[in-house]
Amino acid sequence: EHTDYHLHYYSINVNGKDLRSSTFFIKDNGKLIGLLCINFDDSRYRAISDHILKLCHPDLFVTDVLAQPLPESEDDISARSSPEKFRNSADAVALDAINRELERMGVTPGHLTHSERLQVITSLESAGIFLLKGAIKSAAAALGCSTASIYRYLSQITPSD
Repeated sequence: EHTDYHLHYYSINVNGKDLRSSTFFIKDNGKLIGLLCINFDDSRYRAISDHILKLCHPDLFVTDVLAQPLPESEDDISARSSPEKFRNSADAVALDAINRELERMGVTPGHLTHSERLQVITSLESAGIFLLKGAIKSAAAALGCSTASIYRYLSQITPSD
């Protein structure tokens, strides 16, 4: 609400390709009404630049100094550590959320206790993941249990009306 754009942040497309992204906030009388998002794959140009620099600096200068640009601000550091990821299906979004939660907890799906599995389901429910079509089936597959088990966990955390 307080800015008009977010420029040059790091993102990843569906195929895992690095992108340079910028988002412009479209406003009407100060109210956000839309976004213009530009995602650009500049890998071809970075490769050409690297080849040219290697002609001038045939030693390790290019790989040691220029390969990783230094972040300019704290926002750049956080953007590089958690890039935006683009997905083409609700299933992929659900699986990303499940994997992030498992990683955050430091557990693997095959070694979850009942309370850990309930904690994962609770976190996913609070994030709205189960509003996505097919998310319950994806969660069951990823957590190594049945869809009936996921519904049972959800009934334990969702107050009945």
